[in-house]
Amino acid sequence: MSERKRGVFTTGQREYLQGEVDFSEYTKRSRIREHIHASLMDGSLLLNLPEEDRERIFNPRQSPSVDYESPLGDGEDKGQVQNRVDAKLESHELEKAIANFLAFIYVGLDKHRPEDAWPFDQILKNALLRVEREEGWVLEEFEFTANFDKSDGDLERRHERFKAGEASMNEATTLLQQGVIGDDEFKQYAEEYPISH
Repeated sequence: MSERKRGVFTTGQREYLQGEVDFSEYTKRSRIREHIHASLMDGSLLLNLPEEDRERIFNPRQSPSVDYESPLGDGEDKGQVQNRVDAKLESHELEKAIANFLAFIYVGLDKHRPEDAWPFDQILKNALLRVEREEGWVLEEFEFTANFDKSDGDLERRHERFKAGEASMNEATTLLQQGVIGDDEFKQYAEEYPISH
């Protein structure tokens, strides 16, 4: 179970979504929808946070305990190395979470918004224009392109082909990038992959 404080979800909702408890569906899903919608609406307030608070959010001082040895840098003691490693791992977890948040937003906009609603690229551009206004920067160039093959985008089918030894290396790479398979599985597949494929 996650020990994080309440964010978008309560602790109970987190347990439910992670499959750790079997709650009745009664109001659980409606409460989750309400919290997510309210959190997205709060986005209009995020840039009102003082700069110091933003720094503490994106460069957290609290890091998990990690059992990992790393070479000492010049003038570093073991505690400093541990802090450096912990901060790097904490940063990686935050980056993954942000990527998942953006993925959720992208899919939601692409699949579930009305046809006349702004697409993701327009919303992204508007976000950068807001940065331009807030920071006094100049947006000199904006380009965003994402093309998906939605006719064969089912990772489960690709995974089945992978397990049967029938996936292409491009498909295997996609499975690796999506976290469906691990490094060892990918390496073994690549070693056994017939050149004739």
